Amino acid sequence: MANTLFGSNVIYEDEMSEKMWASLDPDIQKFLIEQGTIPVASKDMFPNETGMLSTAGKTDAEARALYKKYGINPDKAGLGGVMKYRTPSTTDEGLSLIEDFGSDVVGREPEGVRTVLSTTDDGNKAANVEEYLHYLDSVMGDTTTDSSDEALSLSEIMYSYGSLSKEELLEKFMNDPRTAHLDLNNPENKGLRTLLKDRLHHEGVVDVREGIGRYIAHALSDKEYKNWVSNQGSEAEYFSDPRELYANFARPDIKYTEIDEWYKTETNRPYNLPESLSKDLADSIATYLNARVRE
Repeated sequence: MANTLFGSNVIYEDEMSEKMWASLDPDIQKFLIEQGTIPVASKDMFPNETGMLSTAGKTDAEARALYKKYGINPDKAGLGGVMKYRTPSTTDEGLSLIEDFGSDVVGREPEGVRTVLSTTDDGNKAANVEEYLHYLDSVMGDTTTDSSDEALSLSEIMYSYGSLSKEELLEKFMNDPRTAHLDLNNPENKGLRTLLKDRLHHEGVVDVREGIGRYIAHALSDKEYKNWVSNQGSEAEYFSDPRELYANFARPDIKYTEIDEWYKTETNRPYNLPESLSKDLADSIATYLNARVRE
């Protein structure tokens, strides 16, 4: 189902999917406006071809069939939602094979070769923003040029440095060749350099590498949060994943919901984000998305 709000890169599974994802745009736009960053057109929020679906209102059997259609393991889908990232090269190659030989021969539907964001009945309350953050984490870290290349998210890249202070994490991140594509001062980054020229006063145009790096470094090194994670029993592994660490820090920063209040009051979950980091996150997202349009 074609989408008009998010542009040609987004395809909804059905009308229910469109309805369940309707809150994402106003939530993100509200956050960006509150932080006073540069505007981001709704049609530019998804740089890569993406399918969006929802299992809301579906039986368990229908939901499992839908997940399989999109190449998602139903047993690993979250209670709130799921994001499955596929690189542009993987999508292009998959769609080409399907067009040439047909889904029956290839063994996959077009939906199964695109990046996909999914939400559930429960997830609509909070997970839409979280899944979108997972999407940006993956898109912003992706430097692959071939379907055989490994794509790492930004949080995974920083996590690979080991257990360091946030200052040490940021230093390594700023000097890592895998994040050079986010450097505002790198003349090879045409989208960022063009954006800088287009925004004559430069307000809100930032070095994405440094801004998002500060944010993720804080999320991955917060001692109180790590202590909280260690006491979460069977959920400790989930919350200690770098992708979840980042997204679970950023989600309530963008949209604080009932689930965040529950975690705070019932499990004493800490939220230790300096206000300056909210601005870093907003500016980094806005700069990156606007730059991608100009590549």
